[in-house]
Amino acid sequence: MEPTERTNSDWTDCQPGEVQRLVQGLPATRRARTIERRAATVAVLLLVGFTGVWFANGQSQSEPSYGGIVCSQVVQKSREFLAKTLNAKTADQINVHLGHCEACSKLVNNMRQNEQPNGRPETRNQAMPPANRKITLRSKLTHSPSLAGL
Repeated sequence: MEPTERTNSDWTDCQPGEVQRLVQGLPATRRARTIERRAATVAVLLLVGFTGVWFANGQSQSEPSYGGIVCSQVVQKSREFLAKTLNAKTADQINVHLGHCEACSKLVNNMRQNEQPNGRPETRNQAMPPANRKITLRSKLTHSPSLAGL
């Protein structure tokens, strides 16, 4: 494409005050663009911030959360729960969790049934929540000398 040649006949004279109006409008146009850029930057920062907070406060999707407590916390606190040494709030959370989570409910029931005379629960052959099974299997595989090279 060849550029078209402009001749003076293509140009028309400006209306009186037209150039002055354009010059006076430049600062307003610049302010508007600056505001737009800043607003876009703030929007992106807020989006990133809220997303980060959401992920930081959200529980892992690999383990269910019922009653405000996740399976791994129920497993950690199960002995205290059975011994009734937990505070009321945590005990209530665990009760709600156990009402919804079959795996944790089985775990706690097995611990109740396998409790030894010395008050310490037997921990072998207990049902374990799905998320903890992966962690336990992974730790056994990585710490086993015969399987360490896999």
